Amino acid sequence: MKNQEATLGGLSAQERQIVGGLRRDGFTVIDNQILIQRYEVSRNTANQMLIRLEKKGWLQRVERGRYIFVELTAAKPNPIAEDALVLAMDLFSPCYLSGWTAAEHWGLTEQIFNSILVYSSAYQRTSEKKVGGINFVLRRVKDNEIFGTKIVWSSNRKIVMADKHRAIIDILNRPVDGGSAVVAFEICKEYFVSPDADFQTLLRYAERLGNGAVFKRLGLIAENIVPSQKEFIDTCLQNISKGISLFDPSGPKKGQISSKWNLRMNIAIGKI
Repeated sequence: MKNQEATLGGLSAQERQIVGGLRRDGFTVIDNQILIQRYEVSRNTANQMLIRLEKKGWLQRVERGRYIFVELTAAKPNPIAEDALVLAMDLFSPCYLSGWTAAEHWGLTEQIFNSILVYSSAYQRTSEKKVGGINFVLRRVKDNEIFGTKIVWSSNRKIVMADKHRAIIDILNRPVDGGSAVVAFEICKEYFVSPDADFQTLLRYAERLGNGAVFKRLGLIAENIVPSQKEFIDTCLQNISKGISLFDPSGPKKGQISSKWNLRMNIAIGKI
C-alpha cells in the first residue's frame, strides 16, 4: 500500500487536495490566509505549502505572498489567464474596471486593447503590472470615488464595471484612458448618439468627481454632437473651471482654443 504522501504529478496527497479544491472553487489568487482558513493550518505551514507548490511549478508568485495557478498543460510555467477580469478583481480589489476596458465591454468602441484598465483604491507600487501574460494598467482612486458601477458576471464571478456613463466621465477626466485622446473622443461621440445616453447622470457623476475640465470636454463634445441638449450644455458651461485646459493633457500645448469652453483642442480629429 502506498504511503499517503505518495506523489502524483509531483504533488503529495495533501497538495492534490489543496490544488483541486481551490481550482474547483474558482480561486484565482491564493495567499496564506486562504490556506489558514480552509485547512486550519498555521501561518508558517501555509507559507511553506505555497512555497512548495511554487517550486513544483503549480503556482507562480505575482507579488509577495500572493500566487496564481500555472496552466496544467504548460511546457513552461505560464499562469492561467483565461479570465483577465476575474483576475483583476482578485488582485486589485477594492476596484472597478473603466476607461477603454468598460468602453469595449459596453460596445462603445471597436478598438481592441491589449491591457485591462483598473481603478483601485488599494495601494499599488506601480502603475502597470503584467500577470499571467496579461497587462494591467492601474489608476489609484479614493474609496469615495468608486461609484457609478454595475455588477457584470464572468465565469460565475462578480466583476465591478463602470457603467456606460461613469466610463465616459472617467475617459473625459483622463482622455488617455480611452486608449488615446482621439479614441476617447470617438467613444464619447458613440455614447452621445446612443439611446442609452443619460445626460442627467453624466452631470451628476461629473459634479461628484469635481473636475471642471470634465465639464469643458463634455460641453464641447455635446455642443457639436447633440446641440439639441441645450440645458445639458448650459449646465456644463456653468461648471467649467478657469484657465485654458488641454483636451488631451498628455498632448502638445498647441491647437485651436475654444474661448467659450476654455479648452484647447490639441488632437487631430478634423471637423466635429
